[in-house]
Amino acid sequence: MDMDSSGIHLAEVRSQLAMDSDSDTDTTVTPKKEPFPDFDGELCVPDLNNRHEAAWTYAFGKAVQNDIRTRYVDPFITPHNPGEPFTRNHILLEAIKDLLADPQMRETTRQQFIILINHTLHLHEVVFHHSDKFLDTKETVEAKVLAEIILSYMVWMDGRLRDQVIAAEQVAVVLDQVSKEKTTICERYCRMTTVVSAHLKKPRPLERRLLALFLEVYEAWVHNTFLRQRNCQILAEGLPVPGRIDLSRRIIAIWDVLTRCIESYSLYTWATRTIRANYFAPAMDLLSDTPDIWQQCWDKRSTIQHRRSIHPGQFEQPLSGQAVNIPQQFDNTEEQRSTNGQSTPVAELEVAEA
Repeated sequence: MDMDSSGIHLAEVRSQLAMDSDSDTDTTVTPKKEPFPDFDGELCVPDLNNRHEAAWTYAFGKAVQNDIRTRYVDPFITPHNPGEPFTRNHILLEAIKDLLADPQMRETTRQQFIILINHTLHLHEVVFHHSDKFLDTKETVEAKVLAEIILSYMVWMDGRLRDQVIAAEQVAVVLDQVSKEKTTICERYCRMTTVVSAHLKKPRPLERRLLALFLEVYEAWVHNTFLRQRNCQILAEGLPVPGRIDLSRRIIAIWDVLTRCIESYSLYTWATRTIRANYFAPAMDLLSDTPDIWQQCWDKRSTIQHRRSIHPGQFEQPLSGQAVNIPQQFDNTEEQRSTNGQSTPVAELEVAEA
């Protein structure tokens, strides 16, 4: 018997092929054996239309649903034109705008810093966006004018703050002397408040915060970017340009003076807190016996007024370094003082007689 290499009998294969050829010529159609039954398009059209109609219905439903949802969206939830995301420069600018809008900010301070911020933004525009070439001649001249305006105001502010720090130190010396006087606590407290109100101003934390925030705005918009680009330009250019050098010095000087202003304001705040803790807090503790102290002061003042009415002109305040002429009709103690040639100031007399 013939066999192929796989071991299958060739006779069986031929007989199977013959059976397949016979089945192809047979006209009898058996659905179970037919691999490709006849396709009737009319029977499948309704099902196809139903699927298309369902898809269109679903699509239109989604569109209508989205339209209804967007129709009632609050337009203030999202910005009308988002644009580019805010950088740190814009965040700082918005922060200083909010700080200037604080109702506790003084109007003069608000107007001055609005002018400074406008000049800073103008300086940023001139230096970085007017020309493709960094620090061209025209831009350098205009930038120097703006930097000089900002610098002059910062120098003036620094001088004012330094004067306040010096005044606070001098007031502390005076208050130390007043606190050691042998008078009533009410008198000492009145003298201390008079000295402080005449020479010092109350520090405002809002103003110090404004100075610190303006320093950050200046660094972000002008100072830091200018230094980076200017350092690269110095290395690239052969001959130094005097105008650019002057502008660089002004921009650096603004940062330096502004930093000193913040330091001076911090020193002034610390000095006023020290004065309050060392002199006014102890005085307020002693003022707990205010009714008795005020009664003593009133009795003392009444005695002085009575003696002035009896002997007019004898208890007036003398000039500094001038002795007081004590009349002979006073008591023995006063006569002994006058005979010994001792001069007693009016203030000491008033305290002794009281």
